[in-house]
Amino acid sequence: MNVKSEVKFWLQQQHTDNPDTYFTTAEIALPCNLSVYQARYYLLGLASEGCVEKKEFGKGKPILWRLTPAG
Repeated sequence: MNVKSEVKFWLQQQHTDNPDTYFTTAEIALPCNLSVYQARYYLLGLASEGCVEKKEFGKGKPILWRLTPAG
């Protein structure tokens, strides 16, 4: 399984228990054994595919992520 698939799989597991919950990049990075920067890279790729939705609150604030229905 490649890294992007692992990130998506982790989000799918969380989505089952908490479908409306958003996660910070750090919350996703830690269980996937990635740095925050690596996780953000893969999450942006998943977002461009429509699998992940991101919510931004402005400069200096954490970006929040969750799986979309398409994910």
